[in-house]
Amino acid sequence: VPQQALQGLRNNPNVEYVEADAPRYPLAQTRPYGIDMVQAPQAWAEGATGDGVMVCVIDSGIHAAHEDFQGVNLVGGYPTGWNTDSCGHGSHVTGTIAAADNGVGVVGVATGEIDIFTVKVFNGANCGWSYSSTLVDAANRCANAGAKVINMSLGGGSSSTTERNAFQNLYNAGVLSIAAAGNGGNTQMSYPASYDSVVSVAAIDQNKAHASFSQRNSQVELAAPGVSVLSTVPFES
Repeated sequence: VPQQALQGLRNNPNVEYVEADAPRYPLAQTRPYGIDMVQAPQAWAEGATGDGVMVCVIDSGIHAAHEDFQGVNLVGGYPTGWNTDSCGHGSHVTGTIAAADNGVGVVGVATGEIDIFTVKVFNGANCGWSYSSTLVDAANRCANAGAKVINMSLGGGSSSTTERNAFQNLYNAGVLSIAAAGNGGNTQMSYPASYDSVVSVAAIDQNKAHASFSQRNSQVELAAPGVSVLSTVPFES
């Protein structure tokens, strides 16, 4: 937008505010599983297997033909092509959540009748990147589909008022949004993880030591296994 036009928009009484549409990047990493570390078997024994819960994964799509997604309730997604994955990031994340307990590959944290809704915001061999406005649209689509949990292994260094407001609204509506704390290995904030309405999750290794790449800051609320754990890749697109 030309500077003169931008100033005109700022002075327009019908415009609430003007801000940059901040980029959002997939936080690609080898994500560990850590089933025993997070005490998933104990949860399963108590009947907490994810039955009846819809989780929405905002990422690069999902390789729906993968053997570990056969029998998993992939209830739909957005846009057309959500059930394909050109870089594997979304498939890896989804497998960590819901890979079938079928004797092959890996098993996900949720072994029950969990529903997965997929919103694809990244594409290309290297996943590429997206915008905060795209993420807001994706999160709203998750909620409209009936998701109660939104997973985002993505982020960027600059905050967005539009994005902050959107996730606060989702929180107020009873939607739990979870995002990666960041891969910079520093104390900087990453968004959307660092909004108060989003749970920020950092990474630890198999020895429960802080992963060197994982962000650490005052907004981190949980730390979970995040180093060298297999999931539902490699794959064929």
